[in-house]
Amino acid sequence: MGLGLCIEMGKKIIIGILIIVLLIVASLFWALSYVRTEHTDNNVETMNSKIEDEINKLFVEDQRFVFYLPNRQVKVGLGEIFGAAFGIKNLLDSQRFTWKIYVNDSEVYRKCNLDGEDAENWIIIGKKGFVDIQKGEVYTDIFRIKPMGSTLDNCRIRFGFLVLDENGEEYSREPFDVVVK
Repeated sequence: MGLGLCIEMGKKIIIGILIIVLLIVASLFWALSYVRTEHTDNNVETMNSKIEDEINKLFVEDQRFVFYLPNRQVKVGLGEIFGAAFGIKNLLDSQRFTWKIYVNDSEVYRKCNLDGEDAENWIIIGKKGFVDIQKGEVYTDIFRIKPMGSTLDNCRIRFGFLVLDENGEEYSREPFDVVVK
């Protein structure tokens, strides 16, 4: 009877330990998925249908351009890469659009200890481009930012995103900020 009781108790302890381990592992997976989905600061690594759908939802009736960027602000560490998505909606006849990202901040040197050209070089992909868009259609893409060089802590630079129509006339101009953490 004593040996049988010990075996029963051992089984219960082992089952209890296994349940605790499974609960811990499940909690870790849940926490990891929560951090990945809720706290990414909208850093876009690849364009996919989910991002395109979100961009399309941002357009209101006669809006020509949108960022998929909360508060039009990028928060990124020095040397890190951040991807931001944007959309251009053609409200004109079908035509070619061009875009350019530029520094729109006259106090870059004072605020961040670098000149405008150095700051523009932070845009490593998508600084300039062109695309043909049919009337009523939306084009989505990504630009990537990688702050480099010696900047001051909490450096904040205002950039502009300029879209021109095929005649070289301004179609849309929107600001956004880059904050180096």
